[in-house]
Amino acid sequence: MTQAPRLEWHSATSVDVQAIAHADRTRLREFALTSPAFQISIRLLYKGIERDYVINGRKSLRDLRIRWHKHLEKVFAEIPAGTLQTQQISSYVTARLAQGAAKATVNRELSALKRMYKLAVREGALKLADIPFFAMLREKNTRSGFLKDEKYADLARATSAIGLWLRVLFELGYNYGWRKGELLGLRVNQVDLVERTIVLHAGETKTDAPRLVEMTRTVYELLRVLLAGKAPEDKVFTRRRGKPVEGFRRAWHCATKNAGVPGLLFHDLRRSAIRNMVRAGVTEKVAMTISGHKTRNVFERYNIISQSDLHRAVAIMDLAAFNRGYEALPCDEDDERQASLPFEDAAVAAPRKPAASADIQPTAAQYRGLRDKA
Repeated sequence: MTQAPRLEWHSATSVDVQAIAHADRTRLREFALTSPAFQISIRLLYKGIERDYVINGRKSLRDLRIRWHKHLEKVFAEIPAGTLQTQQISSYVTARLAQGAAKATVNRELSALKRMYKLAVREGALKLADIPFFAMLREKNTRSGFLKDEKYADLARATSAIGLWLRVLFELGYNYGWRKGELLGLRVNQVDLVERTIVLHAGETKTDAPRLVEMTRTVYELLRVLLAGKAPEDKVFTRRRGKPVEGFRRAWHCATKNAGVPGLLFHDLRRSAIRNMVRAGVTEKVAMTISGHKTRNVFERYNIISQSDLHRAVAIMDLAAFNRGYEALPCDEDDERQASLPFEDAAVAAPRKPAASADIQPTAAQYRGLRDKA
């Protein structure tokens, strides 16, 4: 690789300074014409990252191409890789935000551009010093939506009205938290109606890890009808005349609007599934295996806590305090009656045992004193 010329400094008179500076500029210009950083355009960097995505079979290749051809290409394609300045990147960010692009979208575009430079450095085409600084935007648009329990039946009816295929997609997403792409790729031979299992093969999931789940009763009944008459290699989700479902944004929009949950994304069902599994007592490890989460940090981000969850927690705390108070007091007929009530009913129906004061709950020591006196 061509080395940058050393600039020689001389103790010269003021008459010589201008001539020396001109010579230095000439040598730098000659170096720029031969340096790879100035000869390689960003368009060539994109070719490198596209080739890398193809070789490694990255599932985000389609997204990369869209980001390049739709936004990045017309701004950066012909710029020499070694001349890109942070100011130019900032101007691009400002323009994209003015167009209404979300901060997360802009960050994904900048990440692709930065990745192009890193691959070029790894392959020896550029030096580390040729990579400009990429100031990423702070994202505050992390979604926290999920489907509330009372809206499940409404959305089930709305999806059924559009088609059985959408009803089954909704049920699978709501129960297992699987991604849209993972579901649309399912084939009939991945569903075992005898063993009542569904399998996602390695390489078909985002994490490339295989997954196997058992069907719920509702999932089994729906799939049994949906798969009737289909061959093993057929897609599970098809429209009329057997055309595979490739996208359903418009159908989902209509269903959520009719169900009274406009704006709910199909991906929000992923949060709903995780929340429901945790609330049902499924262990975190098993829930992560079912949903396909590899890291606990991401899993926790999807484990949404609602106001009803907090209300339920307080009810459980009240009941626990109520039971602790009763354990310290003599048992009477009223205690036995309340103990026979269901868990939730006891927390609501049972009046608090009168304390030593009408307004102050006795402490544990006071309860022990009452017990000793009894």
